[in-house]
Amino acid sequence: MKKLLSLLLSIAVLLCCAVPFCADTVYRYGDWMLGVVSGAEDYAFSIRSYDGEDAVVTAPSDYGGFPIIRIDGYAFATNTKVQQVILGDPITSIGAGAFSQCGSLTGIVIPDTVTQIADDAFQDCDQVVIYGLADSYAITYAIEHNIAYVVIDALTYVLGDADGDGAITVTDATLIQRSLSGMPVSDPDTVERNGDVDGDGLSITDATWIRRSIARIDIPYEVGKVITVYPE
Repeated sequence: MKKLLSLLLSIAVLLCCAVPFCADTVYRYGDWMLGVVSGAEDYAFSIRSYDGEDAVVTAPSDYGGFPIIRIDGYAFATNTKVQQVILGDPITSIGAGAFSQCGSLTGIVIPDTVTQIADDAFQDCDQVVIYGLADSYAITYAIEHNIAYVVIDALTYVLGDADGDGAITVTDATLIQRSLSGMPVSDPDTVERNGDVDGDGLSITDATWIRRSIARIDIPYEVGKVITVYPE
């Protein structure tokens, strides 16, 4: 009997070790505290709290390659330092009292991926202005809850798409090389923005990443991913 119990215990430990994230564990990610979202088809995280000192914060979009999809209830409640918050595209919901009594929050950018916001998410946030895309749930929410809002136009582009045609081809790598060598290109701003795959400024390395991606060689960047940039 003891041997059987010992075997069962060993199996349980192995199963626990095989799971990389635990639902009841809180994970620190810089100034953010994250939790695992229960019931997600794949691993996903939520923002439990923020304890940084910055006035303008951009919420992280992923942790360990897994999306951060929710702002938990009271995550920013009573925070007196944060003045502006920018939420990323993976976010789909904002919990009860998430920003309640925030005496300094003047603006929050909410992506159109958000389809659920608790009625009291911005309770006692008298100065807050919601920024969202036209016809988005965020704007509808603001109107229904008598919260000031601003309709914004977001810039969307494909990472690595230097020529702006919506596809990743060898031409994109070639355009980057032409631009870096001082040769004329039709839209230098698009080349510089879209072609900066690794985020450290346009360089010949970006052209290499694109070529490797086309050749289906693993790279640490999501060439081909749609990027959305919201105005500050």
